[in-house]
Amino acid sequence: MLARFKWLIAAAGFLIQYMVLPMLPGVSVYPDVALAAVCALGLIYGPGAGMFYGCCVGVLAGSLFTLSLARTALTYALLGLVCGFMSFKARSSRMALPVITVGLCQIVRQAVDIVCLILARARFDTLTLLTRLTTSTVLTIICALPIYWLLYKSQYRYHVIGKRVGI
Repeated sequence: MLARFKWLIAAAGFLIQYMVLPMLPGVSVYPDVALAAVCALGLIYGPGAGMFYGCCVGVLAGSLFTLSLARTALTYALLGLVCGFMSFKARSSRMALPVITVGLCQIVRQAVDIVCLILARARFDTLTLLTRLTTSTVLTIICALPIYWLLYKSQYRYHVIGKRVGI
């Protein structure tokens, strides 16, 4: 059922990440919902879907906001591709591998941002950046679990047996 609405999951993740969460007062660290949606789509539907929706979310984020378009699009696309490559192993491990994969993707995305800050010779507080990284990673993993579970259950609800469809 949800296979037809993959774009809606990516769009909802993007809207929540870049439109809703920044408007919440008093919240300085929030999960990367867009990355969680891209990783979940890649883990369920494979590398093609993960890379396509990662690139779409990255291009939207980079073009609508003051982010580097090429860096954002490339980062999200490559992380969606990596999650897609892990899709066959993720199906067998149910929850352990998807949690690890989403956490590592969040760390890699934050590391790309840190490297860009270092290359731009920007001043930043290392301790604050690291605490935000760990908090953001944990929140992203927690956010990715229901998205992945919903996609997993909708994708594998029906099993094809010969010409019959069984539940």
